[in-house]
Amino acid sequence: MTSHEQQQHGDEPHQVGVDELHEELDTTPVHAAARAGRVEDLREILLVDATQGVALDKYGLTPLHWACDRGEAAATRLLLQHGAD
Repeated sequence: MTSHEQQQHGDEPHQVGVDELHEELDTTPVHAAARAGRVEDLREILLVDATQGVALDKYGLTPLHWACDRGEAAATRLLLQHGAD
């Protein structure tokens, strides 16, 4: 069933939350949000703790590395606006 058909029937497509996503990807929530282009989740994380924008994951990569690697332009812009380098 397509997403349009689900909406017509009142079914909402299941969206994986950032908490589930970071567990699935075996990384931190901020890295998972950046990697998946989850800009609203990323914004919430950065508003609570801006230092998360420069946090290193188990591979030594920052959220900015992941956002750039995955071509997530909006996530990249948001991270840069919050001081990521």
